[in-house]
Amino acid sequence: MIDALAIGLAVEIDPTVVQAVRAGAGRHEQPLTMKLPNTTAGIEIQPSGRLRPVRLCDAATGEEMDQLLSEDLKRQLQLLTAKSRDRAAELLAPMITPGAYPSRSEFQSVFRWSALIEGFSYALGTGLLTRLDHLREPARVEVYDDLYSSKAVQRYYEISHIMAHLTLMSSDATAMPAMARAIAYREEWTPSLGFTRERTVWLAAAGAKSAAAFGPAMIELYVHALGAARHAIRIFDALFGLAAIALRHEDAQERVLRAVVSHAGTSAGQRVDDAAAAALAYRSAIDTLKCNPRNRQITAALARVGWKGDDEGDGLASPEAFRLDPMEVGPDGKMLGFSVLPSMLSASPGQHYPRSKSRVFRLKLSEKELSRIMRRAWPSS
Repeated sequence: MIDALAIGLAVEIDPTVVQAVRAGAGRHEQPLTMKLPNTTAGIEIQPSGRLRPVRLCDAATGEEMDQLLSEDLKRQLQLLTAKSRDRAAELLAPMITPGAYPSRSEFQSVFRWSALIEGFSYALGTGLLTRLDHLREPARVEVYDDLYSSKAVQRYYEISHIMAHLTLMSSDATAMPAMARAIAYREEWTPSLGFTRERTVWLAAAGAKSAAAFGPAMIELYVHALGAARHAIRIFDALFGLAAIALRHEDAQERVLRAVVSHAGTSAGQRVDDAAAAALAYRSAIDTLKCNPRNRQITAALARVGWKGDDEGDGLASPEAFRLDPMEVGPDGKMLGFSVLPSMLSASPGQHYPRSKSRVFRLKLSEKELSRIMRRAWPSS
């Protein structure tokens, strides 16, 4: 990931490289797309010299970087890339350093290159899920220990948030199902479960973004997970993911609604842990799916999580969103997560972060808050 980002930074640093590439390719009036090695992404070079990272679904749509560069240019770019690695690591540090948290501008400084690094970012994020699974039980034991210290719990939530940053970095990707092949074998896995099971609104928002990015290709997976679920949290996750997909992809809304209503009818006769919460999750999902788009913004629910209905302020990065449970009953009688789901999906990835670095401290959770959140989270993966 650092290497791909460093190449982008290197090309941007020295405009003579760009000019030489265009001149060598004989492209003076048309855009030129230079495909990066070992990735399905490239850098589009406009006649003006402006650079734009692009996704390449077909390698033929871009020209291999090595074929566009002379030996002298290759050496020059290699030197610039080596120098840019430190800058790339510096830009990534707020998102991948335990205990750090990026501001909006810090996130955006990397996100603008997302087409180059989203595959690496998603793979790294999903790889952290295994670490979380190993940490989960020690963290839960710790919060019930009389000699409670927050070391395991603190690390657990640090990794959870790093995973969310990396997932949000890839939330505009166009090939999410292909990215998931390395992890989809996991029993009862869904793209959102690693976030919704932690039961904070902000992490659930990252899960909603992930489900929506995967899109209709994941509907059957979620429907299967819903049918197999026997715990309210897993039922919530499946319904939440389905609702996120339906709200983002309106052509799938009727299909999703039929599936959810069908499962709601059969779930009443099944043994479910916390049946009352499961029933509320079904009602909330159905109400959300049936709701007219014009009426989906629930002002009282947005106030509850400290979100404003405009582009000002800290976006989704409110203290309340880091502490409240998306499964709690909101002011409208629905689960809070479903009431604010439209706002989660309409927010840009950058709006998941506070407007300035000085605002990050408001999001830090105390040991008591971490303990309370860990106690309500799903006890196993």
